[in-house]
This record gives sequence, C-alpha cells and structure tokens, in this order.
Amino acid sequence: MQLILIGFMGSGKTTIARKVAHHFKSEWIDLDKYIMREQQMTINEIFAIKGQSAFRQMEFEALAKLVQEDVVIATGGGVVDDAQTRYLLEQSGIPIFYLNGSYEAHWRRVSRNDRRPLVNQLGHDGLRELYHERRPKYYRLADYTIFFQHKTPNMMLTEIEGQLPRIQKNWLSDMLSQFF
Repeated sequence: MQLILIGFMGSGKTTIARKVAHHFKSEWIDLDKYIMREQQMTINEIFAIKGQSAFRQMEFEALAKLVQEDVVIATGGGVVDDAQTRYLLEQSGIPIFYLNGSYEAHWRRVSRNDRRPLVNQLGHDGLRELYHERRPKYYRLADYTIFFQHKTPNMMLTEIEGQLPRIQKNWLSDMLSQFF
C-alpha cells in the first residue's frame, strides 16, 4: 500500500498513517522520525545546527528513497515548501491525501508542543501566516482533501478507503493517455 499524507502541523498525519497502514496490513513511516533516525538528531537540533534549508534537502532525499517502497508516508507540514520535493511528490504516482482543518483547529493541537521548532519560532500570528501560505500548495498536490474537524480517525480511514479506487483509476488513465 502506497499512500502519502500531507497537511499542516497538527492535522493528524501520523495518527492516520498508522491507522491506514494497520488497516491495509502495510508499513508506515513518519518522515520526520525517519530523518531524525538517519541524522541521529531531533528536528529542533537539525534546524538549530544545520538550518531549515539543510533539513528540506534531507526531507527530499528521504522521500526520494521512500516513494520507491510500499509504505504509507506521513510527511512533515513543511514538505510543500521545497519545489523539488513538490515535484517529486507530483511525479510519484502515489495517492496524496491532504488532511485539512481551520487554522484554529491546528493551533489547538500544536500550541502545547515544544518539540515543534516553527511553533516556538513563529508564535500564533506567524504560524497563521505560514498556514495560509502553505494551504494552496497542499491543495495543488492533493488527490483528495479530508477535513479532519469533527471526524474520528476511523471516519477518516473510511473516507480514504472510499476514495482510493477513484484516485488510482484516474492516475492510471492519466498515465495511459500519455502513451496513446
């Protein structure tokens, strides 16, 4: 099972990736945790020592490996900030689901977590601006958008399961039309 979850921080990507993978008896990977294992550093340490642009390059390289595997991937919220990473995701052919909610719903979920460097750095107003800057990028990348507010993880899983056949059919049709 290949599937990619995108969305702003606090959208539930890791929770849903775990649930989808379990349901389809597949593996799942949290991209940020994968990078932390590879680098043997926390995301905060990577940002502080190597900088955000170095982290985005690590993110791209990790995704380039992972899109070749049969896994469900929960990306970090900033995966859409890098043009080469967006292009990689677009060209992967893997169904991409955008988990979306209001800014305030995201803020409630992340504001008490001190392990998120951008929350600490930007605060409420700066994070709101970042949320609005990234939203169009998520929408452009996504094959389908799920609004997570007022939905349980099981409801979101059902929605993903219901959309997969349509997404996969559309992707196959697009690929075949390039050759015929």
